[in-house]
Amino acid sequence: MIIEKLEERVKHLEEMLEKNSHNSSKPPSTDSYSRNKPKVKSQRKKSDRSPGGQNGHPGTTLRMNDDPDEVVVHYVDKCTNCGRSLISIPSDYERRQVFDIPPIAIKCTEHRCEIKTCPKCSTVKNLLGRFIGYKEEILRFMYDPNVPFDNNQAERDIRMTKVQPKISGIFRSEQGARNFCRIRGYVSTVSKNSLSVIDSISAIFYGNSLIPILQN
Repeated sequence: MIIEKLEERVKHLEEMLEKNSHNSSKPPSTDSYSRNKPKVKSQRKKSDRSPGGQNGHPGTTLRMNDDPDEVVVHYVDKCTNCGRSLISIPSDYERRQVFDIPPIAIKCTEHRCEIKTCPKCSTVKNLLGRFIGYKEEILRFMYDPNVPFDNNQAERDIRMTKVQPKISGIFRSEQGARNFCRIRGYVSTVSKNSLSVIDSISAIFYGNSLIPILQN
């Protein structure tokens, strides 16, 4: 019984070896185990030339480079036969070149984008920021009728301080400048309180100077 089973097994294996992609539905990838593996025939026509480079072929090997990246000199210090020093003997060179591909290395490139601020736009931005931060003060005239719309009053208050040096040339002393500013400040104050400037100045000499009432 064992012999019969073995014979069956052998017969089955032989039948498997006989099958290939040409006589069965097996794919071509299974032909490696077949004894009758079909030989692949080349479609090229046979030539009478021998394989390899032909006689007279110039070849395409790397040519000698006139400007090598690195030069390594192998010096001859002494004669290999007698041992005599050859350092002072003029030398000639036999050139041979080796072409190597440099090893691949990771290259890190950092890209930096410039950030610049336009001075003109920066000034406008700062001015806009101040307008937003002080909008209540800037728009005070909309809520308080006593606040003027423009700053002409402030310009008029300091205008005479510039007109006086323009006419006289310069203040002759620091005390004279102080006196001028005190007088102009007093005149501006009485005018803002709707009082007569002449009467207010005359009252000073009688000891009855104006003391303005501050309003919140």
